[in-house]
Amino acid sequence: VDTVSAELTVSDHEMRFDDFRLITPYSQIKRKLVLNYDDYEDLEEPVDSVLFSGEITPSLVSMKDLQYFNHILNGMNQDFLISGQFSGQISNLKTRNVYIRYGQRSYFKGKARFRGLPEVDETYMDIQADEAATDYNDLSYLLMTEDFPSQIANAGLINFKGHFNGFIHDFVTDGRFVS
Repeated sequence: VDTVSAELTVSDHEMRFDDFRLITPYSQIKRKLVLNYDDYEDLEEPVDSVLFSGEITPSLVSMKDLQYFNHILNGMNQDFLISGQFSGQISNLKTRNVYIRYGQRSYFKGKARFRGLPEVDETYMDIQADEAATDYNDLSYLLMTEDFPSQIANAGLINFKGHFNGFIHDFVTDGRFVS
């Protein structure tokens, strides 16, 4: 971490981080963050006890930095531009007005709800893609595979609008793909 700054307000039941900035060699995150809790002891086990709410203004987030928190991300070097609002406990997190941009042509606009974090394999996801798009180059780099079907390259830009419900390895998708 190169720089961390915020205007911090603390009370018996709330911590407010206004104008929060986190700068690392790879990421620049700007946001407003509020933590609500019954008492300070809730901060010891924040996954279910602390209510988070906030807004991420357009921020650069690198997978290189997130690797420190989850070994599943090791070897991923991609960068994402992210913005949106979030609220709830870590174990029951809601997002809205989310915008994620990746690579040359890929993006996502929508909202999501996650139940079960921080255990990714046990997390139920309900994701609404109002608009999403990707192409072969961005997708193959994101998935880090040389075995990605080359036939997808013929599709050009792939647009999607719809829902994703379920777990990371067991899910249902309902939507419309256009290429």
